[in-house]
Amino acid sequence: MKMTYGIEGGVIRIRQEGEFDVDVFISTLVRVVADPAYRPAMPVLADVTQMRSQVDFAGMEKIRGALMAGALAAFRPRRYAIYTPAPMYDVMARLYSEVIVAPEPSLAGRIEIRNFPTEVEALAWVRASL
Repeated sequence: MKMTYGIEGGVIRIRQEGEFDVDVFISTLVRVVADPAYRPAMPVLADVTQMRSQVDFAGMEKIRGALMAGALAAFRPRRYAIYTPAPMYDVMARLYSEVIVAPEPSLAGRIEIRNFPTEVEALAWVRASL
């Protein structure tokens, strides 16, 4: 998987391409947190229009572990918007919320994850949190 990011106007912009790789995902977010422009609660705008696969349950558990006590303990976006016209990402956004966020008291109710069919809609939602 190729994953890149930039921080612009208080928004973390992520682009993911290819087959999902949980280690690439986590290591990229570690770089985001280490970036001097990063601030806690910054919203994320994730372009997954070029993804060919999604994370599996084991990958979700690995991400949750990294968020709770690992390399991503400082990664706390208030809103995480995924955008792609692929309707399966509506389900993926709900799964992320239910498997990664909801079971953890320190995350529950603090991170919102939603999918949008277009970048315009996703950006409007994340900007509403600024």
